[in-house]
Amino acid sequence: SIKLYDEDLVPVCRPGFRGGRLPRAPGDLLKMPLLHDERQPWSMWFKAVGLDYRDAGQGPRYGDQTLLLQAAIGGLGVALARASLVQAELESGRLVQLFSQSVRTRYSYFIVYPPGSENAEKIQVFQEWLLEQVRSGERNGAIGARAGKGVAGGTASAAGSPLRASKRMSRAAELRTGFWLHVAVTERPAHR
Repeated sequence: SIKLYDEDLVPVCRPGFRGGRLPRAPGDLLKMPLLHDERQPWSMWFKAVGLDYRDAGQGPRYGDQTLLLQAAIGGLGVALARASLVQAELESGRLVQLFSQSVRTRYSYFIVYPPGSENAEKIQVFQEWLLEQVRSGERNGAIGARAGKGVAGGTASAAGSPLRASKRMSRAAELRTGFWLHVAVTERPAHR
């Protein structure tokens, strides 16, 4: 496997949340309705910005990032979102990133292929193409957002978010290699 990039978490909400009276400082979030992802606790982000947060079990919990983002778009609260998955919503203005502070998750994205196939020319061609897409996206602010990199104002690359582009990548793999190549962009824990 080859590591593509690490994932960061950023706080996001609807621009009109609370009538447009958005939090001005990270500590303001302690008094806001927080939307929870079961795999990414808010305590990680609060610790990274130097605040003490104890999850009292209040607020809706989501096991799916898409549902979490839809709740934030609907104005139900502030979500802690994966930077790569929220890019399109930030660019469209459906969501805004509240602060530049982000926190690295324990997840990373990898190219994974069957053992012994790494030297196949078709896999290498696709792998080189995919790595170029990731590099291009990082240069243009479309993925791999980091604190202070202006996630909300980034310019999408031709590939866009790597997860949203996965079907296009698979189709491109088929076109470039002449057969259906199953190379997965996979999320797995960075540390075991």
